[in-house]
Amino acid sequence: ADASSLTVKDSTFRNNDMTLQSTSGGPAAVGIAATGVDVSVSGSTFDKNTVSVAQDGTDGNGIYGAAIGVGSGNLSVTGSSFTDNKAVSKRQTQGSAIYQSVGNITVSDSNFTGSSDGGNVTGGAVSLWGTSGTIDNAHFEGNVASVENGGGNAVYGGAIYTRSGVWGGEENTQLTVSNSTFTDNSVEGSTDAKGGAIYAKGDPDSGFSHALNVENSKFEGNHADTQGGAIYALDVTTTVSGDSSFVGNTAQNGGAIYNDKGDLSVGEGAVFKDNVSTAQNYGGGAIYNNGGDVTIGNGVQFV
Repeated sequence: ADASSLTVKDSTFRNNDMTLQSTSGGPAAVGIAATGVDVSVSGSTFDKNTVSVAQDGTDGNGIYGAAIGVGSGNLSVTGSSFTDNKAVSKRQTQGSAIYQSVGNITVSDSNFTGSSDGGNVTGGAVSLWGTSGTIDNAHFEGNVASVENGGGNAVYGGAIYTRSGVWGGEENTQLTVSNSTFTDNSVEGSTDAKGGAIYAKGDPDSGFSHALNVENSKFEGNHADTQGGAIYALDVTTTVSGDSSFVGNTAQNGGAIYNDKGDLSVGEGAVFKDNVSTAQNYGGGAIYNNGGDVTIGNGVQFV
């Protein structure tokens, strides 16, 4: 797109396939790719769209977005669905459904199902860098971030990856996820697979903070091969409201939540049920805290 704004309504993007000879590090989505543009999408469907790099291609920077990619612009998505979109890179992939860097995001009343990434992965469905905003009444199910060859490649955020503005955004960013469900999302195939549903990262040493607020949301059956079956938060201020629940999530450490050096607050009445740590020692079936500050409200249920 080459304009100040782009509006897409009641449209379908299906079975589009793009093979790149090289990657530049900018949005490369086959559906909507925009830089310096505010994008609004409503009532639209993104189904089975794929972006990959040719076997003989030069994959210097990886793939940023398969269905929608927005750089240095605001993004609004409402009443839309994303199903079986896929990004495949030998280097890295960021968000098979949505990639956005530096701007504000609003997602509402939308579904994200079966998105998958290959390579070093940040965000199986949605990848946000230097972005603030809200995701409300969204459903994430069966999204997968994985690597084929295993090893220590980074695989972060089966459904959502969200990070501070250290790469060009504002100093203080935050993402609020409300009234949403995360079911059977996963990060797998690596010894560095974290955040089965959500991976959040701040960069305080560089002066960039990030906050994650989870309100009235449900996490069920999500899995991380290593840490944070539902949520992994690194150097982040994480707040979980009392009307949220975590059921049947699994990881080696932190079956539901892994809090890494940040501040975690869990509100009164939140429910943690049947979450499992698969590690032999120091697992944290519900919550694992590594050098952070944790506050647990009255009446939080661990069952």
